This record gives sequence, structure tokens and C-alpha cells, in this order.
Amino acid sequence: YAYGAIGEWLYRVVAGLEIDQDKPGYKHVLVQPQPGGGLTRARATLNTMHGMTSSAWEFVDGGFRLDITIPPNTHATVRLPN
Repeated sequence: YAYGAIGEWLYRVVAGLEIDQDKPGYKHVLVQPQPGGGLTRARATLNTMHGMTSSAWEFVDGGFRLDITIPPNTHATVRLPN
């Protein structure tokens, strides 16, 4: 068990911020939150070498709302939960 494992899981799984292994350095980010466990919202921010990257999601009025921020000159692929 690594002490950072929980934090990494929260960023990668709950908030959905994940580095693209084919394009390291957060030039391309995968945003794919996986809500569950009774959570109704989550928010996370990463300061990368290119700038701030963030993901915030919540369930609103029977729908799913996702707000993301990525730095200029970077790209993201967004995958919404089922």
C-alpha cells in the first residue's frame, strides 16, 4: 500500500483526470469520471506544466453535469459515465 494511492484514485477514478499514456506530460488529458458509491458530486484540480486542469461533476435535476478546464494548447478526450 502506498500512501498516495487513495489520492491518485480520487483524481483518476472519482474526478476522472487521467494522463494519456501515449502523450505524457498532460499535453492530452483523459477526462472520464466514474461516479459511484453514493457520491453526488466531486471536484479536483491538477497544476500541470501546461497550467491548471480541473474536473467538476454533479448530478443535477436527474442529469449529469461535467465542467472541465484545460490549459491553452492542450487537448482532452471526454468520456461520460453510463
